[in-house]
Amino acid sequence: GNEGLGSFEEKTRTLARMAFIVLVKMRKVNISYIVYLLDSSIPEEVRDEAVEILKEFSKLTVISLSQALNNQNQIAGAVKVYVEILKKLNQSDRKLYLDIYWKTLFASVNRMFQSQDENQRLKREASVDIFIGLDDDGLDALIILLKYEEDLVANKIIPHFVESERQGGEESKAVKLLIDNGFEYDSRDTPEESEIKRKNAYKAIIAIGLPAFRRLVWALHYQQKEVRVKALEAVREIWSGHQNLRAKRADLAKQLPFALQYPEMCEGILELAVDIGAASARPLTGALQDKNPEVRKTAVSGLIQLGVAHGEEAVKPVLAAFKGKQLSEAKAVFKGIVQELGERGEDYEKVRSLVVLRIEGVLRDPEVSPQVERAAQ
Repeated sequence: GNEGLGSFEEKTRTLARMAFIVLVKMRKVNISYIVYLLDSSIPEEVRDEAVEILKEFSKLTVISLSQALNNQNQIAGAVKVYVEILKKLNQSDRKLYLDIYWKTLFASVNRMFQSQDENQRLKREASVDIFIGLDDDGLDALIILLKYEEDLVANKIIPHFVESERQGGEESKAVKLLIDNGFEYDSRDTPEESEIKRKNAYKAIIAIGLPAFRRLVWALHYQQKEVRVKALEAVREIWSGHQNLRAKRADLAKQLPFALQYPEMCEGILELAVDIGAASARPLTGALQDKNPEVRKTAVSGLIQLGVAHGEEAVKPVLAAFKGKQLSEAKAVFKGIVQELGERGEDYEKVRSLVVLRIEGVLRDPEVSPQVERAAQ
């Protein structure tokens, strides 16, 4: 420890580290002794050397560290070594270690989250730190831990998902996991746990914001009902909170008709269509020819709302449908707009400009069929 001998001390520690590695390989020193050197009572420079030694013995270390995580004084060092070891492995070896050893630890993490003991709290934090240290490879475990209602989830896990998406960009799997696994109900969880997980996943998605939007739109027609419903809720919140999404209104509107086949989605989809504006009219008009009569009925309702809210631009596609194969549905839209405006007490001029003049134009068209002419009259 004398001053001026830093270089000598560094060389001495390096040689001692090399000697320890040889001794462990010769089975003259037990790996658990090196794990003991992670203890907080040991000087920091010695603990750092222990980390370097342990990194050389991945398999032995992982087994020994499971015990170290039960020692309050060794937790911090054990976390650091776990992350260092798992990060240095190639992808296939890391998966092997995670599958074989991590599942054993993860079962204990599950139990840890159900305990109020102070020592267990420290182990919870340490375990979450390991998952976070593994970057994307740790997200699969963290998504399951969202079912716990505690500060550790709000302060560490949710921010990590947000940061992972920010850093990973399109390569990150954070948003996909939050939607596919976070929004769905897991039969292994209690109903209360599932709701907590869905709530926390939703918080993470909203915090991520725009980068999550495209995948959320795809999720509007997922097979799982609970995923669709939560995705729609998130789409509407992100849409309303980001004005720069208005440039993508046409792209979003194109996806809406696909979700009309699900009854629980219809009300929210139509409200979103009105929020989007006249750009929703053409996709909804296309839905007037859907084979499902309920989808056609819902599309009619949506087009009535659009016509009343957004006027001329919203009824143009309906007029084309009136002259085409969707005569019956388009007629219902125009009649519905007139009725809705009348019930609202609107001035006749609005009814005239929005509906009457257009229908009169149909009657003046010499090329329309007798069937269309009768409908117009």
